[in-house]
Amino acid sequence: MNAAMYRPSLYHTAPQIPPRWRWHYDKMQSLRDRLLDSHDDQFGQLAGVEEPFGVDGVDSASRETDHEAALGILARDQDMLVEVNAAIRRILEGSYGICEASGQPITPDRLRAVPWTRYTREVETRLEQAARSGPRPTRHQTSAEPQS
Repeated sequence: MNAAMYRPSLYHTAPQIPPRWRWHYDKMQSLRDRLLDSHDDQFGQLAGVEEPFGVDGVDSASRETDHEAALGILARDQDMLVEVNAAIRRILEGSYGICEASGQPITPDRLRAVPWTRYTREVETRLEQAARSGPRPTRHQTSAEPQS
């Protein structure tokens, strides 16, 4: 059964959405539906490959590129779907709009721009900088002296 025909609900009863989060909830439900539709389209493209890649060099390269692009889109959409579903859950559980790292409220402008965000702008910036710089060796790891 494909996702377009079956859209599982996160909750089995009609949820009570706080009025201040209604726009966000509706926006993310719509995005979730689009992501599931895209998943179906990309999966259909992958499933539609019937010939082996090696039949004709040019056609093979084109099909392989299309195949890799579809896989990339599937992976990106899957990551986004996880984030959107998590944000919907936070709305329903009452923790939406609160930074998961600092506990501070996330600004309304940020939530409008990125409704699935988990962090304030400041925390997100710090996390991105830390990810770019990677783990730093400690002084002991850079020392030429033997460890005792």
